[in-house]
Amino acid sequence: MTAEGLRFDAGEQRFYRGAQPLDLPPKAFQLLRQLVAQPDKLVTKEELLRLVWPDTHVGEAVLSVAIKQIR
Repeated sequence: MTAEGLRFDAGEQRFYRGAQPLDLPPKAFQLLRQLVAQPDKLVTKEELLRLVWPDTHVGEAVLSVAIKQIR
């Protein structure tokens, strides 16, 4: 995926601005991967929590933190 100089490389598990890789914590990267994989779909908080934090009981606050890291 590319948009406005941004490139998401799921194979390399990297996110780039131009040629410069942007560091994302692993869970933030996984969250971004889920959102990029479903660009035309509304993804619920519950679905994101289930997909990114499977088998782990976490609250919505971790989702907010990961979104802030992506921004």
